[in-house]
Amino acid sequence: MMQAAWEQAFALMADQGQCGACQFVAAAMQRTPPGDDAQFRKWEALAGCLNAVADASRTKH
Repeated sequence: MMQAAWEQAFALMADQGQCGACQFVAAAMQRTPPGDDAQFRKWEALAGCLNAVADASRTKH
């Protein structure tokens, strides 16, 4: 599941940029119907990947 989440995260960033991808995922999480835990966990995994990318991009090398 995590590999698919990473692939989706990078595809979203390629299409919409990093900020746009985060906004897309946040909106999708809010629209997920209550009780649809499986879908919410997928969005949560994707959000985790996007957050990791954001954290890495802020790290100075």
